[in-house]
Amino acid sequence: MTDIFSPEQRSRIMRAVRGTDTKPEIAVRRASHALGLRFRLRRNDLPGRPDLVFPSRRIALFVHGCFWHGHDCRRGARAPVANADYWRAKIDRNRERDALSAQRLAELGWRAIVVWECETRQPARLSAILRTRVAGVSCEKLDAPDESEQLDTVQGIREATCSIPPPRD
Repeated sequence: MTDIFSPEQRSRIMRAVRGTDTKPEIAVRRASHALGLRFRLRRNDLPGRPDLVFPSRRIALFVHGCFWHGHDCRRGARAPVANADYWRAKIDRNRERDALSAQRLAELGWRAIVVWECETRQPARLSAILRTRVAGVSCEKLDAPDESEQLDTVQGIREATCSIPPPRD
């Protein structure tokens, strides 16, 4: 399948892709604020320059675009036809950089978590994800997990799933 845009049009489209203040990032900020989670934006002094940082919990949150970071969802699995080798290599480098950033954060005593672009599309689901991954996880739980916590590794980044009650209204 060929690209429906000319190379010049495609180049213009790709240049317009924003790196900060994206719709998914803003959705995560709004949901975090609604849950009472206080955060800082883009701490330059931390590896990977996390999108949101929860200093009191020592959590660095990254909002990853499914395509750009190679998520295994429908959108992330879609590979461009034009210049396929370039894009595969670029996405692989992004994934390697993400894993390295998570490792460096862990060495500094921080925890890296990821919210994927596809997870931000439904506000109720996003709130549940943030309750689980941020509000329900503290540094103490990471040091001594109990039976209610299941830790997994995805692309070198630990994600936690905790059984916690929903916030009280």
